[in-house]
Amino acid sequence: MTTWVISIDMAADGPLGEQHDMVLASVQPFLESLPRRPAGRAGSVLASELLSSAGIRETNRYLLLVDVDKPSPRSLRMLAEELTTVLPAGTNVSALGEFDSVARAPKSQLLAW
Repeated sequence: MTTWVISIDMAADGPLGEQHDMVLASVQPFLESLPRRPAGRAGSVLASELLSSAGIRETNRYLLLVDVDKPSPRSLRMLAEELTTVLPAGTNVSALGEFDSVARAPKSQLLAW
């Protein structure tokens, strides 16, 4: 399995909370459609996760993680380009690349004090 990473940046144009809601309304149906697409079109998507920047910010910044089992740089570029069509005009979408897991910590650990 490979994880594609795509960054999404929106410049402030009004209240950030409203922009955030607009991004979620645009992106949610798009992400839900990915696992049902043919592998050649979207790299056989297994799952996706949208991460939002936290804290005080001047822009709405997101990272989109897309787990695929048939990665290709071409499919990643096509997905990033298609994502720009569902987001508000002026949104910057960048394909950061394909990443493979090299280390993972246990999901939970109990600490004894």
